[in-house]
Amino acid sequence: KVIQDIQKTTNTTITITEVDNKGIVDIFGVDKAALDGALARIKAIVAIPEVGETYHGRIRSIVAFGAFVEIMPGKDALLHISEIDYKRFETMEETGLKEGDEIDVKLIGIDPKTGKLKLSRKALLPKPEGYVERERRPRPERGERRERREHKGE
Repeated sequence: KVIQDIQKTTNTTITITEVDNKGIVDIFGVDKAALDGALARIKAIVAIPEVGETYHGRIRSIVAFGAFVEIMPGKDALLHISEIDYKRFETMEETGLKEGDEIDVKLIGIDPKTGKLKLSRKALLPKPEGYVERERRPRPERGERRERREHKGE
């Protein structure tokens, strides 16, 4: 279905054969522009997101804590509300972002356990004059438990 769509929209013919457990993709077209268009679409499908890279994405959904942005075909990543701007937002409505908006974002991390992608729009914006980075409190490791305080009156 995907290959057929690429062929139809780029006016190309695409064949995939397997040689020594590797897929070989051949693209045939009437001109270089058609070939380049098909190749770009195929590369976008097989591309692996890289930390530090900037992507132009489309907002797929808005949730209370941020937005999910499609940065590559079929690859969504979280843009947390705290990474939208240097200004602090209480709600996503305050950000002005809506589903379908296209924005530039930077991939700032990939969770090693889940593979989830973390984005930042703030990282692409100039720091406001006099901006001081908030100090992050150290978080206990997941395995550690903090001591519970005794409640009076129990």
